Amino acid sequence: MSDPHIILVDDDDDLRAAFVQGLELEGFTVSAFADAESALRLIKFDDYAVVISDIRMPGMDGMAFLKQVNEIDIAIPVILVTGHADIALAVEAMRNGCYDFIEKPFAVSTLAEICARALEKRRLVLENRALRDELSRTRDADLSERYVGISQAAGRVRREILTYAATDAPVLVHGPEGSGKALVSRLIHEFSPRRDQPFINLDCATTASCLIETELFGKVRRDDRSVDGLDGKLGLIADGEGATVVLRNFQRAEPDLVKRVFAFSQTRYMTDEGQGRRRGPRLTILWQTGNVKDSDGGQDGDPASLAVSFAGARMRIPALSERREDVPFLFFQLARQSRARYRREIPNFEPDLIQVLKNRDWPDNVRGLRDIAERWVLGLENSVVHVRRQKERSDLASRVAAFERALIEEELTRHGGKLKDTYEVLGLSRKGLYDKMRKHGLLDERSD
Repeated sequence: MSDPHIILVDDDDDLRAAFVQGLELEGFTVSAFADAESALRLIKFDDYAVVISDIRMPGMDGMAFLKQVNEIDIAIPVILVTGHADIALAVEAMRNGCYDFIEKPFAVSTLAEICARALEKRRLVLENRALRDELSRTRDADLSERYVGISQAAGRVRREILTYAATDAPVLVHGPEGSGKALVSRLIHEFSPRRDQPFINLDCATTASCLIETELFGKVRRDDRSVDGLDGKLGLIADGEGATVVLRNFQRAEPDLVKRVFAFSQTRYMTDEGQGRRRGPRLTILWQTGNVKDSDGGQDGDPASLAVSFAGARMRIPALSERREDVPFLFFQLARQSRARYRREIPNFEPDLIQVLKNRDWPDNVRGLRDIAERWVLGLENSVVHVRRQKERSDLASRVAAFERALIEEELTRHGGKLKDTYEVLGLSRKGLYDKMRKHGLLDERSD
């Protein structure tokens, strides 16, 4: 922070000299100018300064000067000196951001008192700015340690985390399996003002929709009867002020539940039996699923089709293959985590380890990289050899996967797209066929 000073503008040479002398006797440092244009060249953002200006001057007058100062830094206090006939102008100036005005004639001691108050206000503003900047730098550095990477993709994800953390808007977090969607959802919560409030993670693929509905909306009714033991229970959407709710694999939930949550996330209103429509709490809903394309969508009522009409923000988490330059940094972060977990020292790495890591396709994304890092720290196998063997195995696996996909496509075509006939012929359950279709991207193709 610079030393405090006063910038004085007055076209009257005698008055300007008198003001300078009087203010300097009061202990202020003063820079004086005969015109506003010259003074503007000295004024900078974050100046520890107060500006004093006459209203009526040739060229740029005090009102125009006030506007220019506000464009440089709206928090710089501007004091306007007025004549008796300029009171209306002074009132207008106050509405436009002027700190104060003083009417001629006046004692310099009165002006000095106003300047002292204005400089104190300016000091507080600058200290708050410095504190916010320091907190922001600390927060950004902390986030860089949590979501590691030097790539443009990693930088984009970090920026979006901070953007969405500052709001309670619903966000669709999507990306390939193992790419870090759970971590990003957690970071959105932890870097938000709601970090001390509950973080609720609900998996629609493994939890019955009726239980999720109870968790969110409280008492659930089926055929005019409440579910056993749930009478009087308040759900998060009724009593979850400030919470963050993550709905993982929401496309696997019952359509009615997804529609109900989706409607609340858009309107913030809920409907209770006997209470009618009322405003719900401010909570954040993060929808989490696999890759979503603009062309994705299903039949009306299909939960996956809600991704297409999603009115909130979309946040795509990149695959590891899209950020190869991040792999070494991420690998050593995961290795440090494994060292702490297993209380083992990090071994010396082979010279070609980094290049081998970078060259791999990483179909399992960060999840696969974590497995390699753990094995490396535990000393279970030479990591370079292990990565190469995994690549060889992945080549075989890709051939098997291609055969499986072709077989499913053939049976779907033969049965006219009827899922029941297809999974019965293949000896699969409905869920088993659904999982394999999702694994091979056939669900996306069927919804195009």
